[in-house]
Amino acid sequence: MKRYLYIFVTSVIFICSGCEDFLDENPETFYTTDNAFSTPGQVDQALIAAYSQIRDLVGNPDNTSWIGALRFNGTDMYDVANIRKGNTFNNYGLINPNHGNFYNAYSTFYQLIAKMNLAISAAESPSMVWGDDTEKAYALAQAKFFRAFAYRNLGELFGGVPLVSEVVEVPRYDFKRATRLET
Repeated sequence: MKRYLYIFVTSVIFICSGCEDFLDENPETFYTTDNAFSTPGQVDQALIAAYSQIRDLVGNPDNTSWIGALRFNGTDMYDVANIRKGNTFNNYGLINPNHGNFYNAYSTFYQLIAKMNLAISAAESPSMVWGDDTEKAYALAQAKFFRAFAYRNLGELFGGVPLVSEVVEVPRYDFKRATRLET
């Protein structure tokens, strides 16, 4: 037991005495929304992330995920129910505003909107050098499509939702709900 205590105390002393120089950090760069994107390829990576998110969302649902619950258990937007289980999303007696499926749907589509707002902002940045105007227009068209896709799904599920069309860099709590038509 004394041996383990000795090893422990020695280790603590060694770690604590070695931290002084180790914890002095001088980072070479700081990434912000202003400098994270410097090439069209980086904008393209944000778009690829959107394709990946939609592929996972639509192509890989199971009955336990929120998208599977909506697709397989029936809503006005998704398929007619084909799986009937008493404890799933087709039992409307169990559905309330605190249900996790609502949170997951809402947050997933707003995450997609945030990614696309960032891609649009980066693509339209004056410091971004594009090969030609069609390359830029194509990137912007994809980003705006994915943002519109997310708003369309949010509108179908929740009616009017807050519209966020730019990068939000500081916490905000003053979002106003738009009408269903505006959404």
